[in-house]
Parts: sequence; C-alpha cells; structure tokens
Amino acid sequence: MDVTGNQTALDAVKAGNAGSLTQDVTAFQADVKTALGYIGNYSQTFASREEYLTSSIANNTALISSIFDADMAMEQLNATKGQIGTQIGTAMLGTLNAAPQSLLSLFR
Repeated sequence: MDVTGNQTALDAVKAGNAGSLTQDVTAFQADVKTALGYIGNYSQTFASREEYLTSSIANNTALISSIFDADMAMEQLNATKGQIGTQIGTAMLGTLNAAPQSLLSLFR
C-alpha cells in the first residue's frame, strides 16, 4: 500500500466511512502477508545456500587434509624404507668383515 492509500484511509476515518477503512485495512493485511511470504522465502533460500557453502567448505578442507596426510604417510614410508636399507647394509658389512676373520681363525 502506498502513501496515497494511507491518506485515503485517513480521510475515510475523518469522514466517518468505516467501510472504506475496512477495505483499506484488509488490503494492507494482504500486502503485509505477501511481504512476509517473500521474506520467509528469501530467508529459507539464504539458509539452504549457507548450508551448501558450509558443506562445501568442510568437504574441501577434508580433501586438502587427506592429500597432505597421504603425502606425509608416503614420506614416512620412504624414510622407514631408507632406515631399513641402512640397517641391512650395516649388518651385511658386519657379516662380510667377520667372515675372513673366522676363516683366518681356523689356521691358528
């Protein structure tokens, strides 16, 4: 309802025409109901978009985290493989160095 409608309603009250006022109030109520419907619709749309964005952010964060965690796990696996290789090499060198000594001890 616009300003002229409000003025018309006030003029009707001053003139004692309650029927016109009732029609104007009914029209105003309809306008308010329509406006509240629009507000509710926009509020619901906003809430659903907010949920979608929140879910997308959580999914992307989890994806990035899993990528970096996978890289860290691979690096730890490679480090463990390197440590095992070093230990095996050290043990083999120890065995190879001990073999000539044990052979020479047979001649004593």
